Amino acid sequence: MTRVARLKENIRELTRPSTFRKPADVIVGEINAALNGWRRFFCYGTLRRAYRAVDRYVTVSPALSA
Repeated sequence: MTRVARLKENIRELTRPSTFRKPADVIVGEINAALNGWRRFFCYGTLRRAYRAVDRYVTVSPALSA
C-alpha cells in the first residue's frame, strides 16, 4: 500500500459515519493533524503528484462535504 493510499485510508477511518458522534471541530482537528503529519513527513523533495492526489481526495470526499 502506498503512503498516499494509507493516508486516504486514515482519512476514510476518521470520516466514517460512526465518528460523526464527535463534534465537527474534533473531526476536523483529527483530519488536519493527519494531513499536517503527512505533509511534514514528505516536505523533503517535490511531491506534486502525491499532494494533488491527497488534495483531490480531501476536496471531493463525500463524507467531508456533508
